[in-house]
Amino acid sequence: MCLNATNKVPNATSGADALIIFIERWLQESMSKQQSWRVKEAKRSQLMQGIYSGGVTPFGYDRVLRGRKNASGQFVGDLVINKDEAEWICFIFDKTAIDGCSYSEIAAMLNSRGIKTHNGKEFRGDMIKRILRNPVYKGHFSCGEVLSPKIEELVIVDDVLFDEVQFIIAQRDSAFLKSKK
Repeated sequence: MCLNATNKVPNATSGADALIIFIERWLQESMSKQQSWRVKEAKRSQLMQGIYSGGVTPFGYDRVLRGRKNASGQFVGDLVINKDEAEWICFIFDKTAIDGCSYSEIAAMLNSRGIKTHNGKEFRGDMIKRILRNPVYKGHFSCGEVLSPKIEELVIVDDVLFDEVQFIIAQRDSAFLKSKK
């Protein structure tokens, strides 16, 4: 056994205490991972049932109460198309696919017309790209790479236009990466 600087035998309980602390931390981490998994599975289950699980309401939609309650018994909202905003979503997709406008150009067009986000802010290019990538506009909720079954009453953009825009985004991203080399 090693002796410390004062030539005394180390406290015998310090090793046991360290082991107990290690085990407690390991258990806490394990429980945290289990809880995270349960939350993700619950969200996936809702997603596969076509149930909106909350979060920021996407531009183009409103959240309305229809009497649905969550597991805690609290009323939760469902998405419905906002007709005025849906026209701007179509504008964004058309400007990208048909006119080849950049995200920043589209944001500037919306801002010049006085269109604001749900929280009252002006649009930015990154917001436009996020809109263009969001599968909710073709009727699918998403959680990571998992998509819900198609919900026809949420469709603003048809599959063909949505897929065409995804191709354009991929080309732009590829060109951007090549320019960085």
